[in-house]
Amino acid sequence: MTPVIPGFILVIPAFILVIPAFILVIPAFILVIPAFILVIPAKAGIHNDSPPEPYCPVPPWPRHP
Repeated sequence: MTPVIPGFILVIPAFILVIPAFILVIPAFILVIPAFILVIPAKAGIHNDSPPEPYCPVPPWPRHP
């Protein structure tokens, strides 16, 4: 008995496990890619259009006893 046949017996369950993983991964990429396409210009637009203004708190009025 050649050692190739046990190799195929081990490879077949691996493919049976890998195929559902690809079936789950492909929709994830289809969902992730548009998210990156939408997020990257949004971040760039927010930073370019309105730079963060320095935060200057209003000093409280002096209290007279």
